[in-house]
Amino acid sequence: MNQINETIDLDSNFILKSRTDETIEDIRNIPNGYKIRHKNCNIVFDKIIGEGSYGKVYLVYADNKKLALKLTNDGDECRLIQTYLTPYEIGLFYSKNNNSNPPFIKYLGSGSLFYNEKFYHYYLMPYYVQSLSEFLKHSKDSIENIFFTIALRIMNALGYLCSKNITHGDIKPSYILLKIENNLDSCVLSDYGTSKFQPSFKNEKSVGTYMFMSLDAHL
Repeated sequence: MNQINETIDLDSNFILKSRTDETIEDIRNIPNGYKIRHKNCNIVFDKIIGEGSYGKVYLVYADNKKLALKLTNDGDECRLIQTYLTPYEIGLFYSKNNNSNPPFIKYLGSGSLFYNEKFYHYYLMPYYVQSLSEFLKHSKDSIENIFFTIALRIMNALGYLCSKNITHGDIKPSYILLKIENNLDSCVLSDYGTSKFQPSFKNEKSVGTYMFMSLDAHL
């Protein structure tokens, strides 16, 4: 059953109606063709294009324009964002409030929906057609040329995050996305938001993806 839902925009201090009594469970797949109403446009779900600690990312169509939608039913994430990131920090990644245009994914809006007796929050983001890891599988260019092409943009993104006291912590090809297929000049940095901390990490010498860590992490 399709549904029209109340929506919340990031420029309204990012206040979401989080439920404290909901249990954390795997998000059920939203079927292809499912529709919701976001502000003055219809959003139609297509397919899952990614998964993470807090939810799933869908390819959606907003009035026939491709977007990415991150869906989460974890109420704790909303409380973490409001408590630790604050509306100011959220504003750093909201496209209307960010005039410096650093090359990373920006939020376009947010909202909530109720599906299959479950309450969800969602975030809208631009859709990127390709990850760097996918590009590398088919590229015949040298790694050196690829690195020097993307290095400046990624370092600009990291420099902006660091200037705002935000650390990425897990740079790897799957988190570098291309807006234009096979065009490295269109690359942006992703996956810099809220992450889960496991108590067991306290006993680990390093946390992240070893293949893409600096040499000192392997000593």
